Amino acid sequence: MVLAIFWLSFALAAILPKHWSVYLFFAMLPFGAFSVIPTEITGGTTILPVIVCSALMVAKVFSDDRHRITLIDGLLGIRRLGLLTGFVLVALIVTATAPQLFSGTPVMGLNTLTITPLAHGAGNLTQSVYLSSSFLITASLYCLLLNPEDRPVVARAVLVGGTVVVASGLADMAAAGTAVLEPVRTATYALLTNDSVGAMRRVVGFDTEASSFGALALSFAAILYFIRPANILGPFARSFQQVLAAACFAMTILSTSSAAYAGLATFILCAVVDVVRRAIVQRAPEDGRALVWDVLALGAVSIGIVTVLLLDPAIRSAIYGTIDTILLKKGESSSYLERSTWNSVSLDGLLETNGFGVGVGSTRTSNWLLAVLTGTGLLGAGLLLAFVSLALFAPVPRGDPGLRAMCLGSRIALIVVAVPALGAGTVVDFGPFNALIFGSLVALRVAIAPAPWMRASRPHGIRLLRDAGALQA
Repeated sequence: MVLAIFWLSFALAAILPKHWSVYLFFAMLPFGAFSVIPTEITGGTTILPVIVCSALMVAKVFSDDRHRITLIDGLLGIRRLGLLTGFVLVALIVTATAPQLFSGTPVMGLNTLTITPLAHGAGNLTQSVYLSSSFLITASLYCLLLNPEDRPVVARAVLVGGTVVVASGLADMAAAGTAVLEPVRTATYALLTNDSVGAMRRVVGFDTEASSFGALALSFAAILYFIRPANILGPFARSFQQVLAAACFAMTILSTSSAAYAGLATFILCAVVDVVRRAIVQRAPEDGRALVWDVLALGAVSIGIVTVLLLDPAIRSAIYGTIDTILLKKGESSSYLERSTWNSVSLDGLLETNGFGVGVGSTRTSNWLLAVLTGTGLLGAGLLLAFVSLALFAPVPRGDPGLRAMCLGSRIALIVVAVPALGAGTVVDFGPFNALIFGSLVALRVAIAPAPWMRASRPHGIRLLRDAGALQA
């Protein structure tokens, strides 16, 4: 039944205007344990909704004439997505050649979690597809955010996705101990849906485990709070955005994921710094009003936490016990020791290939930066680092204050979203949330001060392409 509903929604999004494919894509992000094609057909491989929905969204966006010239410019421009394009190309080349050039090099098996000799495997194909999908998502969102007509579509889609995240968390809490959610948990890999930490049951939503759900909720909270995409919509959407950010923040706490908790600490620190920065530079009265609400929200959160800790010893003891288990004693756990072994074996594989890399999907690590370094080699990691550094530190032009605030907020959101990945990322794929932030960082900076050809009602490049086609005919 759930599978039929998904494919009916997919079919409707395919025949309706492109913004419906964007909404469906964001709505399906929380379904991390749902296979949309029966595993009997795929031979045991899990095909997630995000894969097929991203393909539909990308096809819809790329087929639009308004985006074609901006896409070419974005993919090739060094100050746009050019370095990310280079990173993906290097990653795919290393993946295609390393298992043959360095066959037999010891690596950590992606699915077996044992030391295995390097060779071409299914992981190379599936992880290359995931990485390519994230890259194409970045490119499509870059095109959408660059177009003033499509920018509100992305804003509404983020609200839709955040709402489904909160709904999935509430459903998981309500259905604890039952089989109600089994129809959306059809993935073939291991699912950790009944874990607990101390006296607290870990909330996993529709995802595979608490750490994945925690990263998901934290990512939506960071995007909603720092980028504030709904600010370009109406007053109701802006108010709903604040409530939704708080709800996603709460779901992150309920996940009890150590990586997500580290992200929450980063979130709070960045929020305080951002409030101070805006208090210094705010110029318009509406900036002051928004600042007051943020100060009140941070104050309410702080007062609420302190009040609960002071008035209820049982909760205080449970929280202290949880923090002690997932943070302070994490280094003593078998999970920590196992993940350290993954990193050690993967780094040895990188050294054995003289820095060339072992390929995407060839090895498993517990750290996203290590996954990038060992999977794509020194060249691939260098290109990605250069892209992220340029996106974070390139000067943001003076211009539209709303777009400028969203662009600066994207930089903060990237820092928060990256924290869980740095502590628990196992593969090279940077995922849809980094894809959204990458696209925002570049597109909004370009939109503030567009090139002359982009200011025309119709891009000159499209006319040139069409004229060239007419001459050839």
